[in-house]
Amino acid sequence: MAKAIDFADIDVELVRQLRSTFFLNTYEAKALNVLLQHGTLTPAEISVYTKIPKARTYDTLEGLFMRGFILKKKGRPVKYIAKDPETMIAPVIEKMDAIHNSKVQTIKNQEKSGGLISKLKQLFEQRTTKQNLTSYEIFGRSNILSFLKTAITGTKKEILVSYNSAIDIMSAKNDISALLSSAISKEISVKFLTYTNPCALNPNLKECEVKVYPKQLVRFWIFDKTKILLYLNDNPATKENEEACIFIESPIIAAFLGEIFGLLSKEAIPLTK
Repeated sequence: MAKAIDFADIDVELVRQLRSTFFLNTYEAKALNVLLQHGTLTPAEISVYTKIPKARTYDTLEGLFMRGFILKKKGRPVKYIAKDPETMIAPVIEKMDAIHNSKVQTIKNQEKSGGLISKLKQLFEQRTTKQNLTSYEIFGRSNILSFLKTAITGTKKEILVSYNSAIDIMSAKNDISALLSSAISKEISVKFLTYTNPCALNPNLKECEVKVYPKQLVRFWIFDKTKILLYLNDNPATKENEEACIFIESPIIAAFLGEIFGLLSKEAIPLTK
């Protein structure tokens, strides 16, 4: 057996890159690193070189073999062989695509009645019923946008939006704008109250009511007079991960904010489209 190399001889940065690029765990990345350095090794030798526990070495190597990263030579003991990176990449990509497509199809199948998604939804509804969950915080702009997409898609009758600058929402290139256009096509009422005139109005939003208010507004959305998404600030310099909202499901609060929206709309100027 070859003399064990020091842990420092394992390229830590290469291990990190292998993990992030090929979705490997640390053991797999270390084993691949060592095999590329030494060519052909037994599981016992790889365990010594990488300090991977012997109980985990075989599964680690089999995982790399099954996904096309390395070759295996049967015998006693079995040996694993590093592949030329140029010949390794194509089959690895092919196998990753196959795994990805399979996972996507599995998730789609689980959306059907009786699948995993249905069971998870049932658990969620039971929990929210027990806890009487009516409000929670949402952090991060990407999480907020994801929530907005779900909320808009689930709206049946009316959406009210108070927003200081509606340009980023009403632009023709915006995902939210496309969803609002779809809602309007389903005869859902969409009303905007904005402080900044949205000059780049999406042509598909011409059917919604847009009014420009002369003073700064508080940002919020009201869905079907029952659900509210309230922003905690309106600072354009707010970092993506620091953006925060409160979601409230309360017909009483929604009705109150809806009345305020109506009063402000009376003082606002209709947007010329």
